[in-house]
Order: sequence, then C-alpha cells, then structure tokens
Amino acid sequence: MSLLLHEKWLELFNPSLSTQSRDSHSYFSLFEFAREQLMPVSDNQDAVLQLPQNLTVRAISALQQEMLQFIDKNTSTTIELPEDGQVDISFLQVMEAARIYANTAGKYLALASPASGPTLDVLQRSGLLEGFSAADQQFWLHQEVIQ
Repeated sequence: MSLLLHEKWLELFNPSLSTQSRDSHSYFSLFEFAREQLMPVSDNQDAVLQLPQNLTVRAISALQQEMLQFIDKNTSTTIELPEDGQVDISFLQVMEAARIYANTAGKYLALASPASGPTLDVLQRSGLLEGFSAADQQFWLHQEVIQ
C-alpha cells in the first residue's frame, strides 16, 4: 500500500491526527505517534469481539469507537462477524483501518471465521477480492497462498 493510503486508513481510524501533525512527522514517526496514543494493554491476551447485526454507515461510527477501545485493551483480538447481518462498504473500510491500526500497535487482529454471507458479498461487489494480497486473503478468507 502506498504511504498516502496508509495515512488515510490511519486517519480514518484515528481522526485526532490532524493534517498539521501528520505533515510534521515522517512516515515512521507518524506510526510512532499513533503507538504513543495507545492505552495500556490489559491482561486479556485473546479477546473476542462479537459484532452487531448492523454493519452499515448508519452504525459505523459507534462500531469504530468500540473496536478502537477493544483493540487498545487487548493484545490479541478476534472479531466474530454476524452470519446474516447488514453489511456495506463502510464496514470494510473500518476493518481495513483496524487492521492497520492493530499492526502499527504491535497487536494481533483476526476474524474468527472466513468472511461469508453478506460480508463476502460486499467484498465481491466492491471489487476488493481481485486485488487481495496474500495477507488480505489470509485475513478475510483464511486462505494461504501457495507460491
């Protein structure tokens, strides 16, 4: 991913990073700055976050905050997706931002099971599946790429 795209994902997940503070830091120090903003990790080493049925733009702001707090409190987070929930592209954007955020914080984030149902449908309709990297395939589909 390009530097600009990484910064956009980080900005989406942590809007407290102003344009001025982003511009005054190098790529490396931007992520160091984000890491400094984290709360201490709790004793919970592997926590599961069950997501609600509504994963659309109408509920995404509250979900974003809940996920941020959950990731901050835990070393390892497993996300359980609803089987027949409502999903739109805003959810995919928040999940991608969460992946980047967790990675920069030295934390682990995974899905409990491969994307299926409405989530897989939105991944297909958005065109994201065609551009998936090996890491994307592992995260979203639990598929290993043989090279």
